[in-house]
Amino acid sequence: MSLPEALTTIAAVGTDKGATLRESDDALEQVIHKRSDLPLEGRILLTAAGLHLQQQAGWLPGEDKRPLPEPCEPDELPTINTQALYHLALMLDGDYLGALPEWLREVQARRLRIPEEALPLILEAGHKHKDLRDLIVPALGNRGIWLAKQASSRQWAWFDLSNADHVWEKGSNEERLDMLEALRKVDPARGRQLVESTWKEDKADQRAFFLNALETGLSMDDEPFLEAALDDRAQDVRGGAVVLLGMLPESRFVQRMIARGLALVELDTSKAGETIFSVHVINKADEALRRDGIELAEGKQRGLNKKQWTHSILNHISPEQWCQHFDLSKEDLFKIAMTADGDEQMVNSLAWGTCRAQDAEFARLLLPAALSQIEVVLHGQLLKMLPNPDRVLVGLLKNRQGMSFEALAPLLKAYDQPWSAELALIVCSQMIVASQTVQTFYLLNSGLRDIPLYFPLNASEELIRRFSAPIKNDSNYGSAWRSGVDRIRTTLDFRREMIAALHT
Repeated sequence: MSLPEALTTIAAVGTDKGATLRESDDALEQVIHKRSDLPLEGRILLTAAGLHLQQQAGWLPGEDKRPLPEPCEPDELPTINTQALYHLALMLDGDYLGALPEWLREVQARRLRIPEEALPLILEAGHKHKDLRDLIVPALGNRGIWLAKQASSRQWAWFDLSNADHVWEKGSNEERLDMLEALRKVDPARGRQLVESTWKEDKADQRAFFLNALETGLSMDDEPFLEAALDDRAQDVRGGAVVLLGMLPESRFVQRMIARGLALVELDTSKAGETIFSVHVINKADEALRRDGIELAEGKQRGLNKKQWTHSILNHISPEQWCQHFDLSKEDLFKIAMTADGDEQMVNSLAWGTCRAQDAEFARLLLPAALSQIEVVLHGQLLKMLPNPDRVLVGLLKNRQGMSFEALAPLLKAYDQPWSAELALIVCSQMIVASQTVQTFYLLNSGLRDIPLYFPLNASEELIRRFSAPIKNDSNYGSAWRSGVDRIRTTLDFRREMIAALHT
């Protein structure tokens, strides 16, 4: 029995049960046994202390035999100052994280870099937030890129694409996905080939994971692979293929959807004598429909009824294709879709088709007239198609056509671009006017909590002055309003300070 085992036994049994230390060849035990003047308990405690010292003194550190990395190239860009570093720390800690993209763009514009002590934190932020990566990389400097190369989980910051085959074969799922997304930006075909090379061996969740990444650099070159994926045994893979094929107007999938959809709709006359769209709802799904993702048997499970499934087919048809089919102008197409007695979901299907075809002309017809009939998820896409979305929002707020301010909030939230002073001031004024309602009190703390990130800094003082004015109805909900106003003030102050610090 070894000495540590003997001590463990004595601790468990106790000296009163006859447990004792036995003399052995161990040098430490021989020293302990020479102290016969000590009682057994004393020798046991002395042994434990000696063993502890022996373990500390006798441990040899491991030896890393890997070659040292090449030294980092010197940085030519200057670092941000101490005040800017403080602002960065606040954002990375979670405070004002939404302002980080604006800060990173300004760092790049000023040709500055992040200092060494903050590089691990900014690399970790890029690891967690993929949408920040393209903004982070220019601010890393040579030292940041060098540091990222020392950890495979940070390969997104540098990517040795010549090593793609090795990463794809040996890397973790996360490393493979990062490499695939980077490769698809510069060589989409090679990225797809990597996915195909292990498609049969990868598990279902991996296949779905990697297939969704093909959205980057998506083109008709990917269509044969995606068409074949419709026959995959995994539902998530088939669903992902449906989504990506729906983004390719010339794909066989979309052409099938167009043919089906046009056959389901005809022009009819309402009781009021107006021309309307009459939509024939599909009642059963054959094998071809099921292959293309239309699963009527699972409609209740997914919360979709037959009419919604029908419109999921119509969503693939562009306004131009409807016009050609019915020999209509786009203005007439829109007018018929807006007829009260027609199919109430037809406008939303046209909005989907508009987004898929990037039809800016029809987007101008839909916004703002049909806003209330269009899914919120499409608002931002339609708005960004317009030549001057800022002016559209200003016009819409000045002439709301019966819509409440709360109804327009999703459209304002979707406009995640820098706002003009005119737009910011009119939003401020209308929020104050609408502050009599409970919904508006809480808009500042929910749906519109990020709008101060887009307010122009040259109007910040006037915005803060207006928002800070006492509201007419300071009821029980007034605290929610004041909380939202305080956040606007602090966010604008922080943005002004962070930009100023980068200019000193």
